[in-house]
Amino acid sequence: MDLMEPHLHSTTEDEVDGTNSVLPEIERYLLAATAKDCSIMIALRPQTSLGQLKTNQISYDYSLSVVDLDSKGVWRVEKYHEEDAEILQAFISSA
Repeated sequence: MDLMEPHLHSTTEDEVDGTNSVLPEIERYLLAATAKDCSIMIALRPQTSLGQLKTNQISYDYSLSVVDLDSKGVWRVEKYHEEDAEILQAFISSA
């Protein structure tokens, strides 16, 4: 199989979770593109209050945020595929 060509595999329910809740492959791809694009922000500061994390006897307040969770449109799939192929080719070339 050529690594640069798209490979589609029809997933059966049994391969996923045994239910009828299997997402079509394009929806799974778009969900993955959304997850790949998001950012997780973690802020720590020394202090004592609720929601603290203790490390080496120092207490830290923390805040966790997930940003850029906008859903990706189906019209961008070709662009995402091209970008993924470029990344893959760069990885193969560097090996």
